[in-house]
Amino acid sequence: NALYVLTGCRGTELACSAAELSAICRVLARDGTLLAVESNRLYSSQSVADLTRRLGVGMAPGVEYGPAELREFLGLTRKFLIPFLEYCDREGYTVRNELGRRRRGTKLAPS
Repeated sequence: NALYVLTGCRGTELACSAAELSAICRVLARDGTLLAVESNRLYSSQSVADLTRRLGVGMAPGVEYGPAELREFLGLTRKFLIPFLEYCDREGYTVRNELGRRRRGTKLAPS
């Protein structure tokens, strides 16, 4: 199983033993450097902040967006986009329904 870490919006497969990588990632997740978007997919907290900022800028309130539209302004491939969007749903940034995703709550509201 490969573990992917998103750094600067570019996915990189790291080559080291699973045990070593897991230990490193646990430490980095504990200190907030990495966020678990999925159990085997970690993004840097700075990348998540940048991506959620772009969601807030790119998504108009009350408008439904499909993955292709979101991919356009997030700049992620589908491989990284879908797990990130599911993370956003879980964390309350977006909500998914049969028409697509839309902004949710105040997490994406301009400050």
